[in-house]
Order: sequence, then structure tokens, then C-alpha cells
Amino acid sequence: MARAIGDLRPDVVNFQYVPQLYGRAGIAPGAAMLPLLIRRMCHATVVSTMHEIASPWDLQPRRLGAAFAHRAQAMLMMTASHRVIVTNPVYARMARRWNGAVHEIPVGPSILPVAVREPEILEIRASLGAGEGALIGEFSPLAVGKSPGDLIALLRTLGTRARLVMLGGLATDAARRGSFMRYAAAAGVAGRIIWTGALSPADISRHLSALDVYVHTHTAGASGRSTTLVSALAHGLPVVAYEGPETGPSMASQGVTLAPRGDACALAGRVAALLDAPEARGRSGAAAHKLHVRQFSWDVIASRVLEAFA
Repeated sequence: MARAIGDLRPDVVNFQYVPQLYGRAGIAPGAAMLPLLIRRMCHATVVSTMHEIASPWDLQPRRLGAAFAHRAQAMLMMTASHRVIVTNPVYARMARRWNGAVHEIPVGPSILPVAVREPEILEIRASLGAGEGALIGEFSPLAVGKSPGDLIALLRTLGTRARLVMLGGLATDAARRGSFMRYAAAAGVAGRIIWTGALSPADISRHLSALDVYVHTHTAGASGRSTTLVSALAHGLPVVAYEGPETGPSMASQGVTLAPRGDACALAGRVAALLDAPEARGRSGAAAHKLHVRQFSWDVIASRVLEAFA
């Protein structure tokens, strides 16, 4: 990196950071030193983009040690950087303790909408067994931080009127998927759960377009760092999510229907209300798309990143 910087003589160096991207368990003092070393190497403006800052506090000794290390690394990086980019209000408040030039810029959609015709949507819905019922879906539902058990509670509440589409998936999810399905079978809802498995981005987009409602069960809430949530907004889907510590004002006031964090009954109630009112569902989807265009489109994000670099 030192050689590259010496050869390029950049005006701006943007360091992209997620703890787990560097080192075992995200403990990477070498990566944490980079902003300081880069400032000593050249006169470039150093901007650290903190997609995530640290793992949550946990009393388990290893995880507690990692949480401490992540925060120490973040403090070192932010203190040494000229400017810091973060993805949500919680991170912004944390970053301002260590740096006075903090820019809150959310992520954009990881899945961009593709053109899809009505017959194709009907075909996908039929393949998912929708029939006359509704399709509720979540993308990467077994990912870290998601609450898949709440999806089972959702299905139990909705009864036979809806099926749950689990979008995407990795081979490494096999054990968690097996445990989830045993829980679903015990709850009597396993027959109404459909797993798409890994799909191309275009096919993920088509399946998103076939949903009636998208749910987001991340414990952080509706957050500006969730590419899956933002992808649902980009597709103009009615979105029901938890209101969590990372939920910003725009999510709370427009485009997303929120439920108290961890309250699966409230989540199910919000979904049921949208299913019962097609007009409200249409308004919710339109508001979601407007929120995406205004705040989460890649053009808007690129413009704001350039402002942070200036």
C-alpha cells in the first residue's frame, strides 16, 4: 500500500472498513493503523468509511474482548482520519466523539430492479405456491442480526392466508436452516415456507417484485446500513420492519411501517393490516420507492460521498 500511494500520489485515500473484513474476529491492529500511516506517507485527505464500527457488547469472554478491540480500532482510525463516513445515526453519534467531520451516508441497494412483466410475476407467484394467498418475504433471513424465529410467529398469526418466501441463501446456512425448519414444523407452519436458495441478482429482483409485503427482522431495526432493506425500498415494496437503535428519522416518518423492536406480534399486526388494505399497501410501496429515490439511490449516495471527499 505504501508503494501504491507513493506511485499514485492521490489527493484522497478512502479506507473502507468493517471489523470482520480484517483479521480474525475483526481484531486487526494493522488495519487500524492505516489512516495514521497514510497521513505520514503523503498529504492526501484520508477518509475512513465505517460501514460497521464494532460488534455489540457480549459477556462471553471472547466476544467481549473483540468488542473492546473493535472500539479501540475505530477510535484510532477515526482520530487519525481527516473525515469519517458512517451509515446511520447511532454510528454518527459515536464517531463525533472522535472526529469533528462526520458524514452520515447510507448504503445503496445491492439488488437493482430489473424490468419484469405482469405474466412473469404471475408465473413466479405460482411457482411459489401463492394461489389466492399473499407472499411475505425477507432477503438473507438467516444472516447475523436477523430474527428468523419472529418469521415463524408471523406465519402463525397470519394463518393460511400467507406464505413466507426466504430469499437467497448460502451453503453455510444449512445447519441454521435445519434448526429453523424443525422449529417451524413444531409450530405447524413449515408447509408454508419456501426457500429460493441462491439466485442471480436479476432473479432475486424478479422474486422481490412478486412479493406483497417485505419484512425486515434485523435487531438493529430499519437501518441505513442494510443493503437488503434498501433493495426492498428500491423495488417499491411495502416494508414492515422493527424500529431499532439504528432507525433514522426518514425511516421512521416515511416509507417504512415500523413495529417495536422484538415484538413479533406487533410485526405480524402491521403486516396483516397491509394485507387487509390493498390501497394502503399501494401507498406504502409508493412511499418506499420515493424514499429510495430521495435518499438511497446510488446517484444520491455518490454525490454525497464526493462532498465528503471535497
